[in-house]
Amino acid sequence: MRSVLLKLVFCLVVSPFAFAEEAHNSTNGLVEKEQEINYDRPYRDRRSLWGFVFALQSESGALSEYSSTLTNMTYSQMFGGKFQTIELHLSAKLNTRLGSLSLGVGAGGGTVKDNRSGQDLALDLGKKSVSALFYLDTIFPEPYLVPYGGVVAVSWSANLKNSATNVISTSPVLVGSQVGALIQLNWMESSVARNAYASSGVESTYLDVFLAQYPGSTSENSPNLKFVSSWGAGLRVEY
Repeated sequence: MRSVLLKLVFCLVVSPFAFAEEAHNSTNGLVEKEQEINYDRPYRDRRSLWGFVFALQSESGALSEYSSTLTNMTYSQMFGGKFQTIELHLSAKLNTRLGSLSLGVGAGGGTVKDNRSGQDLALDLGKKSVSALFYLDTIFPEPYLVPYGGVVAVSWSANLKNSATNVISTSPVLVGSQVGALIQLNWMESSVARNAYASSGVESTYLDVFLAQYPGSTSENSPNLKFVSSWGAGLRVEY
């Protein structure tokens, strides 16, 4: 089952657009073979100066200081515990001998519903982010475990709805922090990873586990959209 799931992930993110192994020279009739990419070289030696990362991640948290004029209640009174957000994240990374520096953008959100307040309520939370993260991915020849950290600038939007109306709130740009670790998955299906690298340049696939801290907003014109995160996890594919 694990093998099937990992193969499915690679099929979804890999487009085999570079498949030809031979090029014919029509001028002299010779057959020229393209230079084979040596996948057996260590990751920190074979990767290029620039890379690209696609990530899909989920984060668990709550709006600890949120209250609304729609109900005159706090978040915990309306919805209780935490809920999940889903975010799509794209980033470019500069690879060096010491590690890699990435600059990325993300967008996503989540919805929570409850009626503990005596009415049917729904809260749609939107998130936009820009991040600058440094990855220690050259500690080992292969990035089996990659600790990282950096800063994240986020902007939140909250749309609280009941059966009759809704109230929309937004936050200014808030700068927080994020630390985590990447766990490489290539070793689980080495043949699939090799084929993905040869056909589409997929360097590595990771499980990402992280913790983020976001400050609250102090605007008098909108509620405090301080999102308290407990943990997050996702899948990262590096090209």
